[in-house]
Amino acid sequence: MEASERRVLHLVTDPRLPRPHLLDAVRAASDNGVDWVQVRDHQATARELLDLTRDVLAICRPRGVRVAVNDRIDVALAADADGIQLGEHGLPAEIARRLAPRLCLGVSVHDLPAAQQAAAAGADWVTFGHIFATPSHPGEPPRGLEPLAEVVQAVGVPVVAIGGITADNVGAVLRAGARGVAVISAILDAPDPGAVTRVLRRLLDSRGAPPGAD
Repeated sequence: MEASERRVLHLVTDPRLPRPHLLDAVRAASDNGVDWVQVRDHQATARELLDLTRDVLAICRPRGVRVAVNDRIDVALAADADGIQLGEHGLPAEIARRLAPRLCLGVSVHDLPAAQQAAAAGADWVTFGHIFATPSHPGEPPRGLEPLAEVVQAVGVPVVAIGGITADNVGAVLRAGARGVAVISAILDAPDPGAVTRVLRRLLDSRGAPPGAD
């Protein structure tokens, strides 16, 4: 697969994990094929999030892995991160682009109009979900694969799928057209985060839908 066609693997941090456990998992994922680490903690103060982002950057940057901060443009700029991932209720993408033109910009969306709006506003990618049932969104029905495929067809930027994605179902997500996936528990809750990252990387790098991947 050409580098320009490389499907991306994002790891999203989980604030419930103890810091040493989280950083160990980030290190293992960074050594085994993750492309981006998104630092997310909506309860943290700016200083706490800055400290965490710097710890993640210290691991990721020497390994060629890029780091985005969820929603906090100020922290992303202060830490010299690589990108910002705007949440559903974050700043409008066009404002974020104006405030931080050097940052790569991802926008989390949950329906087609929001995806189209984000793409038109200059997002480098949209993250669509949740695709499958996930503990991160208890009681909320998943969007599913058909809406994912509709978003892929309708926007001109890469679509990263999120929500309940594992090695068992990533093949179906790729067949729907996603240019990458974002995961939390699939890596962070695994007994061996590095091994799971290697499996996901192999599936993402496989041309077409890998047999038995879903």
